[in-house]
Amino acid sequence: GHLDRAAAVLREIDIKTKGLDRARYHTLSGLVALKRRDYRVAAAELAAAIGAGQRDKNAYLLLAQARFGMKDYRGTLAALEQVGALARRYVGVYLMRAQAHWRLGERGGAWRALGEGLSRFPSDRQLVRQKVLLMVELGLYSGATQIGLRYLARGGDETDYVAIAEALRRGKQHRRAILILEQAKLALPRSDRILKQLARAYLDDNKPLAAAELLARAAYAKPKYRVEAAELYRRAGRLITALYFNGLVLEQKPKVRQRLGLLIELARFEQAAAMAPRLSRLGLLADQRIVYALAYALYKVGRYKRAERWLKRLTKPELFQRAIELRKAMAVCSASGFACP
Repeated sequence: GHLDRAAAVLREIDIKTKGLDRARYHTLSGLVALKRRDYRVAAAELAAAIGAGQRDKNAYLLLAQARFGMKDYRGTLAALEQVGALARRYVGVYLMRAQAHWRLGERGGAWRALGEGLSRFPSDRQLVRQKVLLMVELGLYSGATQIGLRYLARGGDETDYVAIAEALRRGKQHRRAILILEQAKLALPRSDRILKQLARAYLDDNKPLAAAELLARAAYAKPKYRVEAAELYRRAGRLITALYFNGLVLEQKPKVRQRLGLLIELARFEQAAAMAPRLSRLGLLADQRIVYALAYALYKVGRYKRAERWLKRLTKPELFQRAIELRKAMAVCSASGFACP
């Protein structure tokens, strides 16, 4: 592309050429490197341009961007200090300063940068969003939620909703995250990402049934949600409903794996034991957890020899130990002559 051609032209210039405007040469080299995201080269070239007498304050802005790309946040702030009055023209300068302070763990500096930015650009969406995220990190959850809801009501996109809700979720403010995501669902009813985030938030708030019902409504039209809906109903203790949604799953491997577990939880051991051929055909018996589950079902229906054949395959320490316990139980049952399970 044109950046590669520009870089090639600059490489052909002899830096030792008499009368060469080195400040301009290094500035152009730095700008090309910055656009190519070669931040280390860009920072070196722009620093060289300033050292060669570049007086344009935009060079410091470019240097700050390059250092930010390198994750040299202290250097970013140092470059921004040299920008002067030019900095007040750009929202991006306030955002960069806030981000640099934030990533250095200097929450006060980030707060001041955002405050200064908002006093100059009070309706800028990026500044408001960053302020909300910082408020969450500072534990100002109520204020963050109120400002966040007002900000999002003015036309937040999917990324905005998710970012604010995720920040609240990390702060264990699950109900506030749900409030944000419920608003998101009304604003963006077709967003799969919002739907999954909302289900996750309900699950985090120990409401698996609410999460299940949310995904269940989508699962009729979108088959990809059926396994998850079934799993959430299982967690909510609604095993029959879980089995129903499992029956709607089209992809066989996740369907059969999940079904085996559900049948065992429902104590339908005969049906679970009868799944052996299907499990084998789908290659699921390569998973030792599935092997143990099948052996357990066989034990529960009194088919000890068949159970033992599967138990012999277990080598993983945790499952091997459980197999030992199951063998002991089978030995006791065999010796007593009663059908223990």
